[in-house]
Amino acid sequence: MVFAKLLFFICCSFSLCEALNPESQIVIMENFIAPDVSKRLIQFYDQEKTALNNYTDNQVTFSSGTSLQIRQAIMSISKDILKVMNKKYGLNIKKYHIDHCALYARIEGNHCPYHADNVYFECPIHGKDQSRLRTTCKGTCSGSKFVSNHTPWREYTALLYLNEDFEGGEILFEDGPSNKIYKKIIPIKKNMLVIAPNNQNFYHEVFRIRKGKRYSLHIWYTSDPHHRNVLLN
Repeated sequence: MVFAKLLFFICCSFSLCEALNPESQIVIMENFIAPDVSKRLIQFYDQEKTALNNYTDNQVTFSSGTSLQIRQAIMSISKDILKVMNKKYGLNIKKYHIDHCALYARIEGNHCPYHADNVYFECPIHGKDQSRLRTTCKGTCSGSKFVSNHTPWREYTALLYLNEDFEGGEILFEDGPSNKIYKKIIPIKKNMLVIAPNNQNFYHEVFRIRKGKRYSLHIWYTSDPHHRNVLLN
């Protein structure tokens, strides 16, 4: 009984610490994949998509027509990411699987607006523009609240960066438009992995690419079996 109470206290204390310091839940691991793997993914991307523009993230998804070698590489990477998630978050990774996975290339002038992956904040007075709310709303207006967005089932995001021969493109994390517990800017390095939960404590944006092309692999994870990617799990 004493041990059970002690274990409960430790778990509750850990959860409270994580809630008070969400920044500690962001995983950053350098050299997560071998250089030849990132090279192979970049080559695959360039074969699939040649016409790029700076108004989109230039997504390339995977299909049944994608070579088995590439799909196996993605599944192997995902397996290693899930091991990290198990160690960091204590998840039963047998319950988690890929929802969506794609390669992206952001070119000069491109950026990603401020957002969270499964919620957004709305205020009856100041509106729904997530970036503008950072300076116009303190989060205490009557009726202001976080609500589910169009992908509420997404629970974790893994970002794997494949190159570093570009300028700009850093990723910023902070705890939502109104609360300001932390602000973390992560410079991008080749083969670096970043993992974060997908709630209101992990709003993020990608700074504008100033020069070159930034390649990345993004994987969203969920425990909802209705959103299991059958091709990559």
